Amino acid sequence: MRIFYSFLFVLIFVNAGFCLTKKTTDDIPASNEYLYRLSDRTMAISPSKFYSDTFKPVSYREAAVLFLQDKNYAELFGANDKIEIIANRVNNIYSFESDYNEFSNIVPLKFAKMSGFYSGEKDTRYYSSFGKKSEEKYYFDTSGYGFGYIGDVILGAYEIKFELNENEDVELSRFRVKKGFKHVGIEVMKDNIVVGPGYFGQLLVSDNIEPEISVLAKTEIPYNWGILGNFRWYLWNTWFDDDDRVSSDPKLLGMRLSLKPSKYFEIGATRISYYGGSGQPDYNSFKDYWKLFTAEDENTGNKWDTDQHFGLDLSIYVPYISKISPFDGMKLYAEAAWNDITAPWQEEDKGKTFALLGDSYVFGILLVRENMDIRLEGANIYRETYAHHNYPAGYTDNDYIIGHFIGRDAEMLGFELYYEFTEKLHGYFGDEHIERNLDTDDKQKENRAYVGGKYFFSNNLSLETKFTYINKNKINTFESPVNYQFEDKSEQNYYFNFELSYTF
Repeated sequence: MRIFYSFLFVLIFVNAGFCLTKKTTDDIPASNEYLYRLSDRTMAISPSKFYSDTFKPVSYREAAVLFLQDKNYAELFGANDKIEIIANRVNNIYSFESDYNEFSNIVPLKFAKMSGFYSGEKDTRYYSSFGKKSEEKYYFDTSGYGFGYIGDVILGAYEIKFELNENEDVELSRFRVKKGFKHVGIEVMKDNIVVGPGYFGQLLVSDNIEPEISVLAKTEIPYNWGILGNFRWYLWNTWFDDDDRVSSDPKLLGMRLSLKPSKYFEIGATRISYYGGSGQPDYNSFKDYWKLFTAEDENTGNKWDTDQHFGLDLSIYVPYISKISPFDGMKLYAEAAWNDITAPWQEEDKGKTFALLGDSYVFGILLVRENMDIRLEGANIYRETYAHHNYPAGYTDNDYIIGHFIGRDAEMLGFELYYEFTEKLHGYFGDEHIERNLDTDDKQKENRAYVGGKYFFSNNLSLETKFTYINKNKINTFESPVNYQFEDKSEQNYYFNFELSYTF
């Protein structure tokens, strides 16, 4: 679990907008699962129209809307006594402070982390939604994080990881060079991008892959569109380092718009173009990227015919459930995605009416108290999603699906309960039931049950452990994760992992 680093800033209103003493603030990686868990709870209990929980990473100045509970913020965003405990928890653990007095600072080592995994079998993917695939039964690494900045001019951050088995590699596992402006942050980074409201997985872009290099421009302070609500936009391009495919090192162009007409719901739309790679055409001009964006030449066979995806998502926040139930808040959410369209502006569809093709869905409910969250989430993935182009590798990076980990032609029902017995001792358990190859009689059924705990020895030191048991009625012998060739042989496996984190 990633431990936070200190960046301090204050928001004040100017002409119905924001003005920050620091616009260039660091991002919170999607790997910091506990912080985003707390943000989900806070949004369910006391939603904010100035914060979006459907795109990661968020910046510190975005998260301040939820967790910086000083007088200025109470006047700007209101106050809710029910989230005071959560806000204090965040401030205590992550040194989330309200102002930063130094003009510049360099912190070579802000936190250190050790992670270890042990499996009953070799070649185990250690997480259901992200992890190393080790040739051995075990995997172990340690990492250190540091950062530095010069005033409000530029920020740099890095994580160096030491893999202590197999090849004993040393790698720059994450980095970020960033500049913030009034509304927007622009950065070159090696990190995960996560799009959508899902918890167990997202349809288009998730943390099911390792961090890759991206250029990202994202709205951090939303634009006030009056009666229409608060508007955000995101634009990014990712370069994948994947040599084990027919067209190695492909790229991904992503675009997203979101609107919050009210603090009680958010609507988002996302477009993805998965393109390029060795042996494929080059894309260098504005015209090239405009054609990728519009998909005007989809399915024509020319250079702009790429793997296109489109998604819509909706999040509804229901704090008033506290009046009729023992819960303090609730969130309802859904994401839908399509891997093709019929569109009159496309060359192949002249004269046809618009239609979305290849339906995939994620839908869920989150119930929370200040010390607990309960999730129930389902997913159903269309049979050609992730395998529509780029045979046989499909929509993957290093054999991991870029979208939802369950893969195509599959469905999932997931459940998790997370409970904080005390401020120091937390426990959780969950289950994911998955079926694949739904459109055939040759179905694979997989069940993943897990139990874990987290203990805070202090605000600086924490330990998390997790045990997962996996049962499959059939095994997939096809080399690509988006194509199936099942062998009628059951498989059982387990893995144990831990993470020890310390903040200096």
